[in-house]
Amino acid sequence: MGMDHDLHAERRGPADTERDPAPPASTDPLASAFEVPTRSFDEWYRGEWHQVVSLVHVLSGSRWAAEELTQDAFVEAHRRWAQISGYDDPGAWVRRVAVNRARSWGRRRGAEARAYTKHVGRSRDLPA
Repeated sequence: MGMDHDLHAERRGPADTERDPAPPASTDPLASAFEVPTRSFDEWYRGEWHQVVSLVHVLSGSRWAAEELTQDAFVEAHRRWAQISGYDDPGAWVRRVAVNRARSWGRRRGAEARAYTKHVGRSRDLPA
C-alpha cells in the first residue's frame, strides 16, 4: 500500500498539487471597516477567565463559588459562541451572565440562611 501511494505521488504533476488561490478580498472599503475579527473560543476564554473569576469572587465572597459560577457563564457562552463572538465585547456579555448568576446564588444562599435560622428557632421551642 505504501508503494502504491508513492507511485501515485510521482505521477502527479505540479498542477495537481497546487492549492486553489484565496478568494479575492472585498473591494468595498466599508465592508472591511465592519468586519469582525474572529477569535477562537479557547483564545477568548483564556483571556477573560481570570478577570471574570475575580469579579465574581468580589461579589460572592467565595473563591469556590466564583469559579463555579464563572464556569457556568462560560459554558453558556460556549453554547452561544456563534452569536456572541460577533458582539463588540463578548467579555461584557459573559461578565453580565456571571454577575447575574452570582446575584442569584447570593439570593439563594440568603434564603437558605433565613430558612435555617427559622428552623433552628423552632427546634429550640420544642420540648426535650
